[in-house]
Amino acid sequence: MRRRTHDGRYVEHDPVVAQHSSGALTLTVDCTGWVTAVEVGQDFREAGPTLPELVAETYGVAELRRGLAAAATGRVDEDDLAHGRAIAERRVRVTVNRYPAPARVPALPPHPDEVRTAPDGRRVYEAPAPLRGSSRDGELTVHASYPMGFSRLEVDHAWLVRASASDVRYALREAFAAAYAREEW
Repeated sequence: MRRRTHDGRYVEHDPVVAQHSSGALTLTVDCTGWVTAVEVGQDFREAGPTLPELVAETYGVAELRRGLAAAATGRVDEDDLAHGRAIAERRVRVTVNRYPAPARVPALPPHPDEVRTAPDGRRVYEAPAPLRGSSRDGELTVHASYPMGFSRLEVDHAWLVRASASDVRYALREAFAAAYAREEW
């Protein structure tokens, strides 16, 4: 059962906001690990790390905060705790399902787009391709995957030298949005 916060919302639905220690970049990451908002400080060039390192470090902080938030709210509620005590003190009898376990259902076949035929005629499963999205003019390219919302960032360094903080912010937003947009969904 999924845990809820004190106001009834599911814990997994709360986005996490992470800011780089230099204050140069802030990312908002949703429950799937995808970046939903980007803020870039005016002093992002003086932060020390390169822009790809800045994004990777900030994303790592967001993932850590998501994990800590999930762990902190994974407490056992009082009803579950009381029921557990009643079982331990033998005030409640626990019955075991005496019926045999149902037969295992075979796994669903992979999506047809993910299966190809090898030269020897075998059907081969191919995992979905990593996600990739670029800003409108191609200055930034974000690489992402399904298990991870972000994996790396490619930057046109000639553009970055003359880009303002707002240019970087808009380009990052466009690149993340393009990476997560899929027409067949």
